[in-house]
Amino acid sequence: DMVIALTQLEKNDMARGRICPADKIEVVRQVLELEAYSAPGRGRVAMRSEFGFKAEDMVLGMIGRLETVKGPEYFVEAAFFIAKRWPAARFIVAGEGSLRKKLEARAVELGLGKRLVFAGWREDVPEILSMLDILVMPSLNEAVGMAAVEAEAAGVPLIASNVGGIPEAVRDGDTAILVEPGEPRAIADIAYLLLDDPEKRRSMGEAGRAWVSGRFSAETMVGKLEGLYEKLLAR
Repeated sequence: DMVIALTQLEKNDMARGRICPADKIEVVRQVLELEAYSAPGRGRVAMRSEFGFKAEDMVLGMIGRLETVKGPEYFVEAAFFIAKRWPAARFIVAGEGSLRKKLEARAVELGLGKRLVFAGWREDVPEILSMLDILVMPSLNEAVGMAAVEAEAAGVPLIASNVGGIPEAVRDGDTAILVEPGEPRAIADIAYLLLDDPEKRRSMGEAGRAWVSGRFSAETMVGKLEGLYEKLLAR
């Protein structure tokens, strides 16, 4: 009777592929339990200490599978450019995948040493986000872009690829800055601007929290699903 899509992009693709008519597709976005991101169990100082980062370091991170579609190699390359200009910059990759050994070898080649930490698979994403100054999403494609929503919920400014569902998950220039995929220098250029401008980072973080609160909360999703079921039952 009705098909639920997670993004407008997905709805458009299903209609274009004639899976079903557009008027039978309802967009109900994937959401988060936002409270976990506003008050993580462990704070910024404790998390930084775990990975050997100092309070004064500027920490940029990537969270995701270490597979080609997530673009982790572009984060490593961008880290190289950023590190040359920002000696206090540190980097963390949280995630596992088939590219890990290749990425670790490339980090050694680039001389990043202990400045880039591969943290492996983590269950504590809110805590990881709490210690970041910037999250980078260098994906080549994303169905929804939930890591972007998580960063916004945590008040972390975001640099992300302009692909898939990411543009629907952020406000470009306000909660995030979008770049073209596969461009590590573009990531680094935006990182320079944000690292130089603490007020911009702060305002982006605040805008991110405000943006997700009315769009990506569990209460919002439940309300939309209730309305959808009631509409179907009333037919």
